[in-house]
Amino acid sequence: MADTGKIKLSLSLLAAMGLGMPTGAVARQWEEENTPTKRYTSSIITRGSNKTGDSKSEERYQRQLEQIESNRETLSQRYKTAKTKDRKLLLAESREYITEQMLETILPARLDIGWILGKEAVTVGDRKYITNCHQRKNPYSNQTNSLEDDICTNCSLYVADVLLDAGFRFTRGGKTGIGGQLAVDIIRTFSEKREISWFNTTSNLEESLNHLVTQVKSKEPGMYIVGLDRHVGFLVYGQPLDSSRKKREKEVYFCHAAYYENYLQVMCEKADTSGILYHSRIKVIGRILGNSMMESWLNRKQIPTIISPTNRN
Repeated sequence: MADTGKIKLSLSLLAAMGLGMPTGAVARQWEEENTPTKRYTSSIITRGSNKTGDSKSEERYQRQLEQIESNRETLSQRYKTAKTKDRKLLLAESREYITEQMLETILPARLDIGWILGKEAVTVGDRKYITNCHQRKNPYSNQTNSLEDDICTNCSLYVADVLLDAGFRFTRGGKTGIGGQLAVDIIRTFSEKREISWFNTTSNLEESLNHLVTQVKSKEPGMYIVGLDRHVGFLVYGQPLDSSRKKREKEVYFCHAAYYENYLQVMCEKADTSGILYHSRIKVIGRILGNSMMESWLNRKQIPTIISPTNRN
């Protein structure tokens, strides 16, 4: 059941758990507890449309991002000169536009990028990524990541890069960057407090997942950030494109840098059959692209990172 009134109590629990994945004996125990069941397995519905190293795809993607920025600037000028009564309409128009671009351009372009544990090690453009991911092993099995890519991402950097590509401004890496924060702090950075919901998962994992999906479907289509035990990603209620640029059925999808045993890559899967979502005891979601976030987007304003006191060391 959603619990929006105990955020402060839960922050200390999440801070103690940390955002990174466990290692050693803890990792083995975590794997046993979180391995997807036959009922809840990876349900891949989208595959990559912009693989690393495909220069034509990357050039096309950069042109698309430039067009997004050009349209943002046009909307920004309209917003600055609009009367107060018209600004809400422009915020709604801007939100609809950037949501469409994220579903149809940015999310599809980042599918299939490799996931792996590690810190930023190589600079590509103005961002740092994890390098040599094809030489690393899944910490929960003996499977070797067989991707040909030389760079990988992790769950929080994936969330950061999608939002940066959309034109939002914030710190990505380092101690104060989104890439190093607790999942709940990433949510609090981009979601208004009234848009954050917690779900009780101590009794029935299936019931909590069904409740989460039902709650999202009860509202207008949109985008959320979802925080789990040791993971973070996007919940999308809508129709994200697949790799052939076709719209999928209207549904709730979980888009994230996945760590399934045989699938260590960015993917979008149906939320109600996601093994990772199902097995997480902690589930917290925050709807993003609210008025404050959209005003920051229109005005190119830096969004400050919210960091829990217990995570500031």
